[in-house]
Amino acid sequence: MSQPLTAKEQPTLNDPTRPLINTQYKPQKSSTSETDKKPVQQKNQLKGIIVQNKSNKAIIDSSIVTVGDPINGYIVHAIDAHKVLLRKGKQYKTLRLTPSVKAVNK
Repeated sequence: MSQPLTAKEQPTLNDPTRPLINTQYKPQKSSTSETDKKPVQQKNQLKGIIVQNKSNKAIIDSSIVTVGDPINGYIVHAIDAHKVLLRKGKQYKTLRLTPSVKAVNK
């Protein structure tokens, strides 16, 4: 009969399900804290268009606007079923809805 192995003599077994841990990892310090970071939000995003008999409405950012309303320094110049035209002085900006997915006949 053989003698039992001592703790130092027993082979170490690796658990294949144990997560890998990098003991050398040191997080980098950033110059700005997490609370200082603000999400960049693009202005004048056309979210939707409400088509009505006499006056269409548009949802831009989180506001519902009609022709003549101010929005982010622009004036709503025109609203049709697929786009909105904004005006600032002589400058015009067109906001379009994303194109819808068309069915493909096979």
